[in-house]
Amino acid sequence: MNRFLKSIQRRFWRGYTRGAARLHELTYLFWETTTACNLSCRHCGTSCAPTSALPDELTTAEVKAAFDTIIADFDPKRITVAVTGGEPLLRPDVFEVAAHFASHGMRWGMVTNGLLMTDKAIDLAHKAGMGSVAVSLDGLQAHHEFLRGKGTFEKTADAVRRLKQSGHFEIVEVISCPTNQMIDDLDAVYEYMLTLDLDQWRLLPLAPIGRCREHPELLLSPANWVKLLDFLRAKRRAKDAPLTVTLDEEGFLGEPYEREVREIPYFCFAGIHAASILADGSVSACPSVCRSFVQGSIRERRFSEIWESEFKVFRDRRWMKQGECANCPEFADCLGNSMHLWQDMHSGPELCHLKLIRAGLAEKEHGRS
Repeated sequence: MNRFLKSIQRRFWRGYTRGAARLHELTYLFWETTTACNLSCRHCGTSCAPTSALPDELTTAEVKAAFDTIIADFDPKRITVAVTGGEPLLRPDVFEVAAHFASHGMRWGMVTNGLLMTDKAIDLAHKAGMGSVAVSLDGLQAHHEFLRGKGTFEKTADAVRRLKQSGHFEIVEVISCPTNQMIDDLDAVYEYMLTLDLDQWRLLPLAPIGRCREHPELLLSPANWVKLLDFLRAKRRAKDAPLTVTLDEEGFLGEPYEREVREIPYFCFAGIHAASILADGSVSACPSVCRSFVQGSIRERRFSEIWESEFKVFRDRRWMKQGECANCPEFADCLGNSMHLWQDMHSGPELCHLKLIRAGLAEKEHGRS
């Protein structure tokens, strides 16, 4: 794609995103079922563990009541619900609640570590109307178990196979978190993913949030960012590639990678198209966004009232033009990077993808000379 055409597209995309912020149509809703998890992964962005459930998590009645107001106040057929956690399968009423909102036309999918995805759970998910499922499988056995614990790899891979073989779901995909320790195995991991007959493989680089703050060695170096993006670009350019690989939303990449490694150009839709009901009833954008940006609680106000009267910090991001972002020539497209990379309105983003990528490209060019 030539530079002039890319420039035209970038201007169009800026106009689209400004309009989206003004309209803020709710199309994607996270339900954080619990903050408890059956694992304590060293890279968890929300520091979940078996003992991390909040003491005041929503009851079944409270969750259903919240969804009832959303069904009444919005067009449920235009909303996709992402059921997440923690580990959502730890919540015994997860399929009861999901069947309730699915009966009103809401599409839904689940993000899970797969360890509790028994044949019974697969059957219940199907009966509750689940359309898609994303299972966390972080590469080959050694790397996956380095991050998630011994004995987890085969159980997770088996869950992916059984989900796919059931034939019940439109999309069965794997999410993997590439690290410095895994980056040189990308081709081997790709070949392994082919054996699982996936519909898609999503790569989600880590950010310095949650428990991952304690393990900076996992965060991709500049050179490894370039290796990852080169891998993604090559796979997506291959018209006959047997498996779709994409970069999960993370940050603004700039040239030469923006528009080359994922489905749509970068934009953080947190609070614009996407919201979340957190485990304790708090309302925010996506669950990865710092709790300092919580906009209200369904225990105190109707969800639609919070959605319409709050979320200004998400919809007008000119406040993010500060610190290193203040004089950045890419700010019109980046807008301070993804919201989950800010701890508050004054901290600045935890990382700048542009800086990392440009440093990696410079290293790559120096290596050639």
